Amino acid sequence: MHNVYLFELSDIFDGQVYLPYSSGVVWSYVKKDSKINNNFILKDWFYYRNNIKNIIEKINNPQFLLFSCFSWNWNLNCEIARLIKNKYPNCLIIFGGQHQPLADRSEGFFAKHSYVDVLIHGEGEETVKDIFLAFLEKETSFKNIPGITININNQEYKTLPRQRLNSIHNNPSPFLDGSYDYLIKKNNKDKKLSFHATVESVRGCPYSCSFCEIGEKYYQKIKINYEKTKKEIDWIAKNKIEYVTDSNSNFGILFEQDYDLAKYVVKVIKNTSYPKSYRVTWAKDKADKVLKIAKVFEEANATKGVTIALQSMNKKVLEVIKRKNIDNNKLSEFIKLYEKNNVSSYVELIWGLPSKAGMGSSSAFTVGLINAISNLNSLKKTKREISLEAINLEQNILKEVVGSQDQIATCYGGLNHIKFKKNGQFSVNKLKFSKTKINNFESKFLLFFSGITRSANKMASSYVHKLNKLDKELNLIDDCVSKSIKFIKEGCFEDFGYLLDYSWQIKKELNKKISNDKIDFIYRTAKKNGAIGGKLLGAGSGGFVLIYADEQYHEKIIHSLKGFINVPIKFDSAGSQIIYNSVK
Repeated sequence: MHNVYLFELSDIFDGQVYLPYSSGVVWSYVKKDSKINNNFILKDWFYYRNNIKNIIEKINNPQFLLFSCFSWNWNLNCEIARLIKNKYPNCLIIFGGQHQPLADRSEGFFAKHSYVDVLIHGEGEETVKDIFLAFLEKETSFKNIPGITININNQEYKTLPRQRLNSIHNNPSPFLDGSYDYLIKKNNKDKKLSFHATVESVRGCPYSCSFCEIGEKYYQKIKINYEKTKKEIDWIAKNKIEYVTDSNSNFGILFEQDYDLAKYVVKVIKNTSYPKSYRVTWAKDKADKVLKIAKVFEEANATKGVTIALQSMNKKVLEVIKRKNIDNNKLSEFIKLYEKNNVSSYVELIWGLPSKAGMGSSSAFTVGLINAISNLNSLKKTKREISLEAINLEQNILKEVVGSQDQIATCYGGLNHIKFKKNGQFSVNKLKFSKTKINNFESKFLLFFSGITRSANKMASSYVHKLNKLDKELNLIDDCVSKSIKFIKEGCFEDFGYLLDYSWQIKKELNKKISNDKIDFIYRTAKKNGAIGGKLLGAGSGGFVLIYADEQYHEKIIHSLKGFINVPIKFDSAGSQIIYNSVK
C-alpha cells in the first residue's frame, strides 16, 4: 500500500477550526475508485496549524503528500514540504488549491520550489485520480494528464488545460462516506477542537469577474442535488457542529431551491439546536427574494443579516474586472427595504490588490473606516482630522513603523504637494490642472506587481533608524519634489519621467534591501523596451513597480513583462467619501 498524507492547514480561532473541505472532496472522489482504494491508504490528515517539528515526526515513509494551498497557509506548506522532501527525497509532493500559480504564470516556480513535483490547476478530483492511476502503471508518466504543471529537472512542463466537471451531482461527500468520521475520532483522541463545516450546495458562479476563479459562467452548467446537502446538514447536526458556511456564491439566485434549503436548515436547527449559524453569500441583485430567505434564517437566528457586495465604485475598475455593480439608486432601495423589514444589511467592499504590497491599502482602509464610523455617529470630520486620526492609529496605537503620506493622500485624493512639520502637523497644497493635462499625464504610467509581498513595518524598521546619517540622499530626494511639480505644471512630462528614474536610483542607496533581483529585472526590462523612469512603491523589497513610458511603448513593455501582473491605474480626485448615508 502506498502511503498518502493530506494537508489543508487552517488557523485555530478560539478553539475552532475548519473541517478540511477541499482536500475532503478530492479524497472522497479518488478513493471510490477500487484500484486506488486497494493500493493507497490515507495515513494522516493535517488540518490545523501546529509546530512543524510535530508534523514532520508524524510522517513515515510517504509516497504522496497533497497540499491544499491558500494565502493563509502558503508559507507553512512550503516549509513543511521542503523539510519532508529533504527527509524523503523519493516521495511525490503535489500542490493544489487556490494560491499556487496558474499554469500561465508558473514559469520559474520549480527553480525556487524544487521540492514540489506537481502543481494542480483548477478542480482536483479528476486530476488526483489520474495521477494516482498513472503512478500504478509500469512506466509512470504524468505528461498526458491535463490540468497540471510537472517538475522536470526544476523546469516547468505544462500539460493541456482540464475541462471543469460537468456535474457534482454524483460526487461522494466526505460528510457521508465516512471520511470526516475519521477526523472526528482523531480530534476526540488528539485535541478537542470545535469544527466549522463547509457545504457545497452549488459549485461555481454565473459571472466571470476577473479577480475570482470560481466564475467563468460555470454555474449554469451544474445540475444541483440539494438532497445531498440536506443529508450533510443532518450529519452536521448529529455531530453538534455549530458553524456552517455554504460555498454557494449567490445564495438566492436559484430561489426555489435555496428557499427550500433554508427552510430545511431552520427545521434541523429547531429540532436539534445545531448548527448555530449558517453563513451564506447572497445573490447580488435579488433583494426581494434574498429578503424572503433571510427572514427564514432569522427565525432561528442562523444569520446576521444580508451582505451587499460592491467590489468598487470606480467605473474603470469595474470594466477591468468585468463586473457590474448595483447602481446607487438600487443600492439605496435595497438597504431601505431591509431596514423596513428589520433585517440587518452590510456593504462589502472587496480589495482587488494584495496586502503588504506598498500600495497604501492599509492606510486607505484605516481612513475609510474612520470616515465611516464618524459618519455613523453623526460626527462631521474634516479630511485633516480623519488623516491625523488614521496616522495616530497606525503609528501610535498599532505601533507600526509607517509613514504619514498614505493616510493623507488617500483621504484628500488628487495630486497634492504635502509638507510635513516636525510637530506632526502637515499642509496640503492641491495641484490644479486641466482635465486634458491630467489625462495626458495619467496615460504615461504602467503598474506591475512583482509577486513579492512584505511587511512595510519590518522593511522600514530596517533602515529608518539610519536616516539621520543619510542627509545627502534625503536632501536630493527632497529637491526632486519641487522639480517634479514644476515639470508637471509646465507639461514637461518626459522630464518628470527622467526625474523619477533619478529619484529611484537615490532611494536604492538608502538601504540595500529596498530593491532585489526581481525588482531590478522588472525595471531594467521596462527601460530596455521604452520606459524612461519609474520606481518601486512603498517601503521597499517587494510590491508594485510604477513605470513611466510614452503610450507608444506600453504594449511592448507589457509583452516583455508578461510574467508579471499589469494593473490598470487611474488618478482619483475625490479621496475618501461616503457613497451611501443611512444616518437620519
